[in-house]
Amino acid sequence: MTTTIDYYLTLVSPWSFLGHQRLAKIAAENEAVINIMPVNFGRIFGETGGLP
Repeated sequence: MTTTIDYYLTLVSPWSFLGHQRLAKIAAENEAVINIMPVNFGRIFGETGGLP
């Protein structure tokens, strides 16, 4: 059975950029598939009143 990782990220986040390579390595080592789920946090924060 293949393991799937749901990976929620925003393209404007430096943390997404910095962590992606490590996540890809871990997934490859464990034969997991990454399901990339882009999120627009600017829109979410605007609608929920949250702060970035």
